[in-house]
Amino acid sequence: MNLFFEYLLFLAKSLTILMALLVLLIFIFSQRKKAPAGGLVIEDLSDNYKKIKETMLSHSMEQEQAKAWQKAEQKREKLARKQAKQQRKQNKKSAETAEDSQPDSANEKAKLYVLAFNGSVDAHEVEDLRHEVTAVLSIIQPQDKVLIKLESPGGVVHGYGLAASQLMRFRQRNIAFTAVVDKVAASG
Repeated sequence: MNLFFEYLLFLAKSLTILMALLVLLIFIFSQRKKAPAGGLVIEDLSDNYKKIKETMLSHSMEQEQAKAWQKAEQKREKLARKQAKQQRKQNKKSAETAEDSQPDSANEKAKLYVLAFNGSVDAHEVEDLRHEVTAVLSIIQPQDKVLIKLESPGGVVHGYGLAASQLMRFRQRNIAFTAVVDKVAASG
């Protein structure tokens, strides 16, 4: 009978140790940070800047001046929408008659593509940068420009060397790009 109790006690101790190890492993794997999946966000910033400009101008004028300016601005916007609608109609007609319906890059406004690169010590974000560069290169026109916003606490040199090689793809295609540092760009 004594042997039976010793065996049960041994089983209880073994199960306790096993459960403690299991809980510890679950805790470790649940705390592990996963790299965020990269994604592209396309925003038209011109509307935001236009609203800021209008707000600043209207607050810097007298009330009567601001009302007159707003009315004139509304008329200009209405006329611009009307002209844009007529232009779309003309473009649609010419596209129907033309064999090649590719957009004419000479008539388009220049675009600025902003890429944000927030690095880490292991530089695992380089893969996301590669996808972003490939996406931009697939649609960029000769008059467009690229801005790379960098933030990196430093890290492995070879990882950041891969990031630099991705940016060199813009140079190879003679695309103007500028790199700016948001807060810190250290080491690699």
